[in-house]
Amino acid sequence: MVNARPLRIVRAQRVPEALSEVQRLFFRAISNFRFGRESMAQTAQRLVDPALIAADRWIVADDPADAHRRLGIYGEMYAVRLRDVLKQQFPTVAACLGEQRFAQLAERYLIAFPSQHGSVRYLGTHLARYLQQDQLCTRWPFLADLAGLEWARSVAIDAADAAQLDIAALSALDADHWPALRFAWVPSAALLCVDYPVHQIWRAVFEGGQDVPQQLAAEKTQLLVWRQELAVCHRTIAADEAAALIELGRGQPFAELCDALAEEGSVEQAALKLAPWLRRWVDAGVVTLSEQINAEGLLPSS
Repeated sequence: MVNARPLRIVRAQRVPEALSEVQRLFFRAISNFRFGRESMAQTAQRLVDPALIAADRWIVADDPADAHRRLGIYGEMYAVRLRDVLKQQFPTVAACLGEQRFAQLAERYLIAFPSQHGSVRYLGTHLARYLQQDQLCTRWPFLADLAGLEWARSVAIDAADAAQLDIAALSALDADHWPALRFAWVPSAALLCVDYPVHQIWRAVFEGGQDVPQQLAAEKTQLLVWRQELAVCHRTIAADEAAALIELGRGQPFAELCDALAEEGSVEQAALKLAPWLRRWVDAGVVTLSEQINAEGLLPSS
């Protein structure tokens, strides 16, 4: 005969009025728990929450200490899971810092920016900005830029799709239509202007066979990030090409775009300079048209 442990029944008067209240208290406890810094009892005291202090009123437990111990198990699991998510979102930052330093960074970051969304997809939203003032930037001043690159790549993964621009249809378009063409960046595209060439660190981590750089000389760098089909890409981009891409992203007609880029030369020269860049952007899937070309090679009439 198997010995079964008797069920412990919570008396009805000890349970909060609604399940939603139990869920609220549970999430408040685990999301505010500072793993490694305090006990769950100390978390309850810090929050000055009577319902958390007397947690045995809504958790099956012998006393408040037992309830806090049980809550603490979930608090630790929650904290470790969020740290793992950040490591997945920022693998090169983690590679630079090592396991212990990254864990400590994650702990500080989650205190400053606790998860506010039902999906962990958005957990790392503020890490690049947070690193600008974190103590680690004294030794690794490029960390904020590196986190910015990794977050742009993360955002690009599930950015909305955009209609693929047909280079053949664009090339066949009547010259009279070109001045009115309006281009736009695809939703996954991002242009980063950073102080350090952090793509070199990313390459060292993901191509393997190289030591992860611990120092990086400052160098103004423009990085273009986008998704091409299912692959997230990034590359360096020269300052003049970056300026042209920024102007294109404003959505102005092609004629006005050429005017803005003309500067000392003629509009025709600007168009000739823009042409190879535009071809490259279209081929890579970085840009699309605000209006699509139909089968006859004409823009829809307005």
